[in-house]
Amino acid sequence: ISNNLAATYGNDMEYFDTTVEADTTFGTTTSFGIPDVNGLPTTVMHFTPSTAKWGGYKMYHGIAPKEGDSYVNQFTIVYDLYYPPQSDYLWRCLLQTGPTDSSDGDLFINTSDGLGISGIYSGTITAVEWHRIAVAFDLTGPGQAPLLTKFVDGVKVGSQTTGLSAKDGRFALDTFALLFADEDGDVAEGYVSSVQISSG
Repeated sequence: ISNNLAATYGNDMEYFDTTVEADTTFGTTTSFGIPDVNGLPTTVMHFTPSTAKWGGYKMYHGIAPKEGDSYVNQFTIVYDLYYPPQSDYLWRCLLQTGPTDSSDGDLFINTSDGLGISGIYSGTITAVEWHRIAVAFDLTGPGQAPLLTKFVDGVKVGSQTTGLSAKDGRFALDTFALLFADEDGDVAEGYVSSVQISSG
């Protein structure tokens, strides 16, 4: 994250709307008074959703669907996130694959600090410390599919095979996806130092 939504590599993010822009600030771990990342002061983005329906950030992933697919069915996202105490044990959406913010999110931290979707949550993402969260969606295979594999701080915490869609369904990516967005209030204040998406 730089002092704006410009990408270090790939396509820049965009604000969903002016509300999200107004709810977003940039600074450093030092200026925000939060822990450094790996002991080093780091530039971070701070978001404080002010409305229940909050559109988050447009992430133009640039991944082309595979031949025969209408949408992107295999992808991995890595987040470096910090949540303050007031966000602990709240629903926090990480990803919404629908680009209009008109449906429920597609990846959450739940009220027990677990990571997942469709009632299947794994691992623990506590407040007041940085976490690296990685998720890999595979809706097509080869191999077992659909499959959602989850990692927290480099440790595999779960593999989810139920509650997911088939190819080109709910969890496949359109031209862009939304980060930290939800249509009915499952959002909370947080800080992010980096987000990376890759094909496969």
